[in-house]
Amino acid sequence: MKKIFWCIYLLKEQKEKRRAEVKTRESDSECPNIEKETKVKIAQETNVVLLTQSKQPATQNQKLQISKPKSIAEAQHIEMVRAKCETGIIVPN
Repeated sequence: MKKIFWCIYLLKEQKEKRRAEVKTRESDSECPNIEKETKVKIAQETNVVLLTQSKQPATQNQKLQISKPKSIAEAQHIEMVRAKCETGIIVPN
């Protein structure tokens, strides 16, 4: 009877050892794939950053030239709305 239990124990140990070896091999083969995927993702992110930077104005002067007309237009719009409100308050429709 003890021999049967001992054989079962040894079989379970061998099975567990094989399972551990398979897991180790899977992990070892997975590592290069993860490295490749990481390199691809880094390259993609680098491209996104480069594209974003190339779309932005190159100098501070260019940024000012773009934002100045926007500020002027917004100020004119605010004045127009203010004038309409004052006119509406003084002279009801």
